[in-house]
Amino acid sequence: MSGAGGMAPGSRGDASKAVSKLRHELRTPILAMREALALLLEEVPGPLTEEQKRFVALVQRNLERLHGLIEELLRLSEPGP
Repeated sequence: MSGAGGMAPGSRGDASKAVSKLRHELRTPILAMREALALLLEEVPGPLTEEQKRFVALVQRNLERLHGLIEELLRLSEPGP
C-alpha cells in the first residue's frame, strides 16, 4: 500500500532520489536563464536601451527570488535523518 504521494512508507531513499532529481530539473533552466540574463546585461548580443536594461534587471531580480523560493522548498522537502 502506498503512503502520501504514492510512496511506500519508509522509502526515504526513494524520497531522497526524487528530491535530488527535482533539484537538478529545477536548477538547470534557472542556471541557463541566469547566464542568458548576464550576457544581456553585459550587452554581449548588442547594446540595450535603458528601458530594455530595466526589464532585464527586473527579470533577473525575479529569477533570483524564484531561485531562493525553490531552494527553500527543496530544503524543506528533504527527508529527515
